[in-house]
Amino acid sequence: MAEVIAIPLTALLTRAFSLRWMFAAATLAFTLASIGCALSGSIGMLIAFRVAQGFFGGMLIPAVFTAVFIMMPEPHRLPATTVAGVFALLAPTLGPVVGGRPPALF
Repeated sequence: MAEVIAIPLTALLTRAFSLRWMFAAATLAFTLASIGCALSGSIGMLIAFRVAQGFFGGMLIPAVFTAVFIMMPEPHRLPATTVAGVFALLAPTLGPVVGGRPPALF
């Protein structure tokens, strides 16, 4: 739900702070929320940091696509959008696998 709330706010924040500053702030906040998840000592803290991750990650997705449309010339937009979309789909899938704790065997 936090991601769904963040996506429409991205346009407003981009206009207020510029795409560069909004993207940098969202990346920093997402990274700090990820560290918070790793260091959380209770389920409540973990949920709070995961909500923050969803919110700031939700800001990154439209920012990436905006950057692709601004920076890429017309003939290169389709392949660049495809690559960005693949990474947007793979990141939530591979992130927990790569960064998560392995399951207990016993």
